[in-house]
Amino acid sequence: MQSDYLLSIIVPTHNRGSYIESTVKSLLRIKGNVEVIVSDSSTSDVVKELLSEYIDAKLINYVKPGVGVSIVDNFNYALKKSCGEYVLFIGDDDFVSDKIIGVAKWASRENLDSVSFAFSTYYNWPDFFSLKSGQNQSGKLVVGDFTGLITKVDSVLTLRDSLKHPGYGVMNMPRLYLGMVSRDLINRIQVGGDVFGGVSPDIYSASLISQYCRSAMKIDYPVIIPGSSGNSGSGKSASGRHVGALTGNEYMGAFKRLVWNNCIPAFYSVESVWGFSLFESVKNTRFEKDFLFERLVLKCTYRHPKYIKYSTVASLNVIKKKGVLMFIIGCCEGLYHESVWGLKKVALKIMLMFFKKFKKSDARIYVALNTDEAYGLLKKSLEDSFVKLELK
Repeated sequence: MQSDYLLSIIVPTHNRGSYIESTVKSLLRIKGNVEVIVSDSSTSDVVKELLSEYIDAKLINYVKPGVGVSIVDNFNYALKKSCGEYVLFIGDDDFVSDKIIGVAKWASRENLDSVSFAFSTYYNWPDFFSLKSGQNQSGKLVVGDFTGLITKVDSVLTLRDSLKHPGYGVMNMPRLYLGMVSRDLINRIQVGGDVFGGVSPDIYSASLISQYCRSAMKIDYPVIIPGSSGNSGSGKSASGRHVGALTGNEYMGAFKRLVWNNCIPAFYSVESVWGFSLFESVKNTRFEKDFLFERLVLKCTYRHPKYIKYSTVASLNVIKKKGVLMFIIGCCEGLYHESVWGLKKVALKIMLMFFKKFKKSDARIYVALNTDEAYGLLKKSLEDSFVKLELK
């Protein structure tokens, strides 16, 4: 069955009208056989009113999954409304380069299941705040160094690596959120259930994609540009606001029938949410045994000492499940990994500082008030760049 569109770009949104309008404008500047879907779970009609011009002109497909649905339900609902040969999800504060059309055509010719991207380029909205840099990076498009290289991805290897490091995010797994996946792969996954699940749609879907993927490539070029805004998950993490009780917050409250795994610390944090979703995606599969609960508990303990009582309860449950010896071995391996990782990070910073004395970074920084402005600035920057994306 041939798709009506080459590419579906899906933007789930929830009560974030201040970002969505300029992001939609930037997407409509992409010329090609593209379907733009906005899936709005907002509690008001603000987003719909802001986008009414594009809705009335049928330039976008505006859909409503209902009020009070979870982010996972929103993603699954929007995916079912799409019909592109390839699909990608972005946040309402992200944007996409017009290079995406060439990538989709290339992926179709090569019959690829998945294309992921390196993120050396990123955009911070004016309301972005970081505990490390304050507002120095606010309202900035940072175009980092990139090579234009295309490399093959071993999806199963990336999954196993993620299972050894739960709580670290998508890592190198192929992805549908900020990545591109074929309709054929989506259909294969949906035979067994929904593409999105757990409480983090990006982590859960990346794991399923890795399990079912037959051919995946990664491109080191600014094609999909992640954004960080004050009210986004990345923005809250950067400002230290992305942690709290498992209940009593809007995000987790939307999951009405949630049953939490007792081997995962029962509080709301980036690490616990990612870890829970990753385990849910491999539960009852051949990959379940590779999930290292003890490393997740360890990470939650030192990252969030305020919630140590929840990490302690989870630790006791992991010991019951795997035994004291395996728990100790896992924790020791985790401590070793974290120490090595920390030392490598420090060494890399020192090397970069030393290297910069002899060679200036090619990174360029632009002031941009929104994603539509950032889109135009990136387009001009890529036109002036010596590095080109060669898709054969």
